[in-house]
Amino acid sequence: MQAPPFHGTTEAQNHIREWSRPRPGMQTSLFLAYGFEEHDKEGHLTARFEGEHIMVGYHDISTVDQWPQFVLGGSGISIHPDDLERLRGKTLTLRKLNLSRDSSPHVFPKILVPA
Repeated sequence: MQAPPFHGTTEAQNHIREWSRPRPGMQTSLFLAYGFEEHDKEGHLTARFEGEHIMVGYHDISTVDQWPQFVLGGSGISIHPDDLERLRGKTLTLRKLNLSRDSSPHVFPKILVPA
């Protein structure tokens, strides 16, 4: 595997490592997302992030077998070529989410962003 064409802070790499757990038949991947909101059962907004950010997720191996792969946070990570191009030359950092006290305990308080 090759070195990625972007950098990641130590905190960002630790975040990727924490969320990159092997799953049978799946490959860890990074992908761009635009905005994030969480609402409680009554529909009240409990967490929000506006703007471009990176999510750590999983895709079926057959879906990502042609995507470029890199070692990030100690794990093999696939990245769609279009997303990879948007990350070129940037640095991944963690930024705090705007959370309310009523936010779900499952919402990670920080989000991965390219800067």
